[in-house]
Amino acid sequence: MAYQLALLLLTFLLTLHSASAGTPNGDSSSGSLRLPPAYTSERAALLSARALGEMVAVNRSRPGFPTVQVRCGDSLPRTPYTIRCIGGYPVGGLVLEPPRPPRQTAVWLHGLTDEPILYLTVLSLLLSDAPADPWASTRILMPLAPVYKELRFSPAADQPLPSKNVHAWFDLSPLFPALLPGGVPGNTSAQVAASLASSPVGEDRLGLALSTARLVDLVTAQAQGCLGAGISPVATSATAIIGHSLGAFMAWHLAIRSGVEWSGVVALSGGLPLTPLYAHVPALGRSESPRSAVVSFAGDGDTIVAPLLSGGAAVTGTGILGKEAVSHTVLRGSEHVSYLVGDPNTPRVRTALASVVRGDLRNSRV
Repeated sequence: MAYQLALLLLTFLLTLHSASAGTPNGDSSSGSLRLPPAYTSERAALLSARALGEMVAVNRSRPGFPTVQVRCGDSLPRTPYTIRCIGGYPVGGLVLEPPRPPRQTAVWLHGLTDEPILYLTVLSLLLSDAPADPWASTRILMPLAPVYKELRFSPAADQPLPSKNVHAWFDLSPLFPALLPGGVPGNTSAQVAASLASSPVGEDRLGLALSTARLVDLVTAQAQGCLGAGISPVATSATAIIGHSLGAFMAWHLAIRSGVEWSGVVALSGGLPLTPLYAHVPALGRSESPRSAVVSFAGDGDTIVAPLLSGGAAVTGTGILGKEAVSHTVLRGSEHVSYLVGDPNTPRVRTALASVVRGDLRNSRV
């Protein structure tokens, strides 16, 4: 029972809904997808090293759920990683250095949250029993998404999602109605994909483009040995993308639109941005080369991002990347976060992550 309560609390914390969200900044009563008004960037500058250090040091433990208590330069509990805080562009986040010289890198993209440092606890639990191969020689880059002062639309009353002062790769709020189970018409992944393709939703294309450019610059700087003293180069071709929730949306976008051939991409409980555009302008889905293979997971009990939405992303992604490039698995008995922090499906997910990080997806396509 204590374990279940801890999982529920972690799920709540990672998708924290601010009780002081205030008056909706859009019509959130409609069940249909919404077009945003003209774009005005509210993305804050990336955090400095000092601000990161202060953020990491905050005790975020709640009754029944102790989070890791660390500072920059400490080891991440239950893992062999050392935490480095690097401010400014393009890192603006954390670098988890392995005990051995890194041969590959995993870029970890967090979800929509006002407390992204909670993902250190997720990684501590996820990697606590991980084998040395490949993790002892895998660097983890954990950039923090920029802060949006306020998203365009507020979530529905029953959506535990933040909309103010949140770290976000792009403004997902026009899709808030679609995230709920039943939010998009269809009883199968293919039907949901078709419904999304025909929807009029207007997404934050500028936010997507800015985050894509930054993340490509991040891995390029790493490949050139420019991330900081003592951070050795790792080739872009040996870099995998792992995204959870909103980070999974971003991971899908990077697989299709970044122009980088990642060693592999993992989308955990997320969807595919710009689905209507790919349907209406098919050339957009063919214009970037090379492409990357994607492994997708979703919990069948997920109430934050509907499992069929993740399935719809896999259907659309398969149409763009090819049948052999996409795999999608629905995890029975898992929720939005539980399979990352110790439920019965965690070993399966951990094994898949290790395979992607090692480059097995890339090697199987050579």
